[in-house]
Amino acid sequence: MAKNPKLFYIIPDTMGIREVKGFKPKFLALLFGSLLIALLVVLGTNHMLNDVLGLGYNRIQTLTDENKVLKEHLRQMTTKLATLETTIDRLAERDNNLRLVVDLPKIDEDVQKVGTGGTSQNYEFGLSSGEANELLRSSTELMDKLEREIKLQQDSYAEIYKKFEFNKAFFSHIPGIKPMKGFYAANSFGYRLHPVLKVLKFHEGLDIINDVGTPVHVTGDGAVSFVGLNVGYGLTIQVDHGYGYQTLYAHLSKSLVKEGQSVKRGDIIARSGHSGLVSGPHLHYEVRVNGEKENPINYFFEEPTHSTSVAQLADG
Repeated sequence: MAKNPKLFYIIPDTMGIREVKGFKPKFLALLFGSLLIALLVVLGTNHMLNDVLGLGYNRIQTLTDENKVLKEHLRQMTTKLATLETTIDRLAERDNNLRLVVDLPKIDEDVQKVGTGGTSQNYEFGLSSGEANELLRSSTELMDKLEREIKLQQDSYAEIYKKFEFNKAFFSHIPGIKPMKGFYAANSFGYRLHPVLKVLKFHEGLDIINDVGTPVHVTGDGAVSFVGLNVGYGLTIQVDHGYGYQTLYAHLSKSLVKEGQSVKRGDIIARSGHSGLVSGPHLHYEVRVNGEKENPINYFFEEPTHSTSVAQLADG
């Protein structure tokens, strides 16, 4: 079995031989010190040469600095998203006001908050930094929520626009103006004594009194469905306005339209007269909704003038 090596040296004066005590620990200490110095020299040179050996400690410092910058950007992004959420809430309030204008129900507040497409997910990114993980999770959840709320707003605006376009067409077709200048009795719709037959009879429209030849205006957009003589009504025009609305204009002296012709509210379609079973010149005007006769006065946008004089004429 090998013995521990020993080191001897010669004493010049006496030419004697003496053993070096503690050789092994001293040798190891010298060797370790030399290696440490060499390593420090190599690392220092590598640092001055921008990590030419690719040891990576500069990259670690770079990543640490980048992580600080990213965290700050995440904080700023979360703040901006919160501001955006406030803006979307204001838009949602205006959206509900627009929905009321076009006769659509409001969107429930709970639905506004959740948006469409389900609820928020529980995001976890597995980052070693708890602060970074929480920043990224909160900003991602907020962004997901905003995305769903924006989608809800887009769908609502599309619905509002569709309803608005429908309303434009619908309102333009409703018979909503007085068809002819002249006097009328506010109570002429309903049961009354027939001026010619002298019997109690249900009067299905409104009589507007004026001279023969007075322009008769169609009261809503539509298409002429009938032009011709009608028993008791004389020369008559019927207009189909769609949406269940029809109007009738009777006792005319002249028609200015043909069957199938499209007309717009306010167009002159005829001249008033006294054709049919009448006691004097006037326009007999009817409004029908889904086949039911309704009082035309309820469809005038503005109260016609001279209505008081009509009542006085009726009483006289």
